[in-house]
Amino acid sequence: SMSVRLDGDAYKALSTLQTSGVANAFTRTKIDGSSSGTIADGTPRPTLYFANSQHGENNQQVTVKFPQNGPPTIFAEPAYTNPQRMAMKDELKLHSLDPVSALVSFATSYEADQKKPCGITLPVFDAQRRYDVGLSFVKNSDIRMDNGLYAGAWRFAKSPTRRSRDASRASRRTESCRPSIPG
Repeated sequence: SMSVRLDGDAYKALSTLQTSGVANAFTRTKIDGSSSGTIADGTPRPTLYFANSQHGENNQQVTVKFPQNGPPTIFAEPAYTNPQRMAMKDELKLHSLDPVSALVSFATSYEADQKKPCGITLPVFDAQRRYDVGLSFVKNSDIRMDNGLYAGAWRFAKSPTRRSRDASRASRRTESCRPSIPG
């Protein structure tokens, strides 16, 4: 689930992700994340990210501060111990978004326009990894929700790759982008 509050140029977003169904047979994971910051030039600029992660019996709390000028600073309890991730260059972290702020950007499609709907790639830093997440336009379609909350045009996008800056990983899936807004 996700909720976002916009107040002028400020935002605060909350997100909860958790495994369910068959995935719980392998691992039980729940991540509660929050992010706050401002929106400048149509792009979320996080100032603070917090995540509480539960993986089976293991819990971890992470706080990332995003200063205006300089790389993000990290506090994790328990502390991270992977030396490869700790050695990540600061320039890879600069101008990145936390995962919740990236969801805000995708959900609001701040950087998309009529010529390039859903066509955005965002630099994401989650305190351990730096990766690019992108959406590309697939099609327009009319949808009607069974509960009657929405009926109308919708744009669909796919996430072609999730390219890690510090490890080779890739994933592919189709997601909804946003309602079509008549131009």
